[in-house]
Amino acid sequence: MPKQIKKNKKYSLKDNTHGYITATDLANFVFCPIGYSIARSIKGITLSVAKTGTQFHELSILNNNYQSVGTDHTERTSLVNESNKAFFDDINSSESVYAGHSNDEVKYFTNEQEQFVGDPDYVFNNKDGHNYIVEEKFIKYDCEKDHRFYDNHKVQLASYIKYLLDFNAQYGYLVYWFYDSSDNNNLIECKVLKITLDEKVDNFMERLMSHVKQF
Repeated sequence: MPKQIKKNKKYSLKDNTHGYITATDLANFVFCPIGYSIARSIKGITLSVAKTGTQFHELSILNNNYQSVGTDHTERTSLVNESNKAFFDDINSSESVYAGHSNDEVKYFTNEQEQFVGDPDYVFNNKDGHNYIVEEKFIKYDCEKDHRFYDNHKVQLASYIKYLLDFNAQYGYLVYWFYDSSDNNNLIECKVLKITLDEKVDNFMERLMSHVKQF
C-alpha cells in the first residue's frame, strides 16, 4: 500500500511542526519505526495495529461496570481467575477518577516539559489513595495462538504512568479482553499485566523518548 502511494504520488504530507509526542507515537515506534514514520508523515495513513478492537472501547466496560466486575454476576465471574483476581479486587475497591471513552469528546493531558500528550483509557484511585491507570485492548481470541502482551502496548501504558503528571499514577494495568467473533463478539477471557514504574522501566522510557525525539 505505501509503495503504491509513493509510486503514484497520490499523497500529501502532514504538518508535524507541533512537536508533541503522543503515547500512540511511542507505541507505534516500538511496533515498527518505518510504519510510524509513514503514518506520522502522510495524510490518510493509519497503522492497522491501532484499529484493533476499537468498536469495544465505546462500551466503557470498567467505567460502567467496575463495581460489579468480578462479583456474583455470571457474565463477569467467568472472566475472573487466579491470574487476574488481584486486578479485579483492586478495581472493586477503587474509585473511578477518569474514563477516556465515557463520552464523544477526547481529552488530552499534556506534559509540557516532555512535549508529551496522552489520553488513558481509565484512571482509578485505590483504597490507599494512590492513582493507577488501566489501558485495555480488545483482541480476537485464537486458541492456537500464544497471546503474549505486546511491547508496544506495554510502552503505551508505561508512558501514561511516567509522563502524565496530572494523575501521578503509581502503577498501571494492561488488560487484554479476548472476544469470540463467532459468538456475537462476547468476551470470553481476560489477561492482565501489572506495570510499575521501577528503575528499569523508567530508564527504558527515558531512552525511548530520547530516541523518538531524535528520529
